[in-house]
Amino acid sequence: MEISEDELTHLNKLIGLIYDGATDSVRWTKEILRALTEYIQAPECILFTPSHNRKMEVIFLSTA
Repeated sequence: MEISEDELTHLNKLIGLIYDGATDSVRWTKEILRALTEYIQAPECILFTPSHNRKMEVIFLSTA
């Protein structure tokens, strides 16, 4: 399976965003989920972050 240079560039940018999200969680809701949704060509994307404390559980939704 061959992957185009554009595809590799797009994937590299997405991976960079995910790494950035490790230190800046706000970026997940502002740009990372949208970029992931576009990359996998999905109409929407959900991120669920479970917590031991139910009040801290969060669900984020992004649409393409």
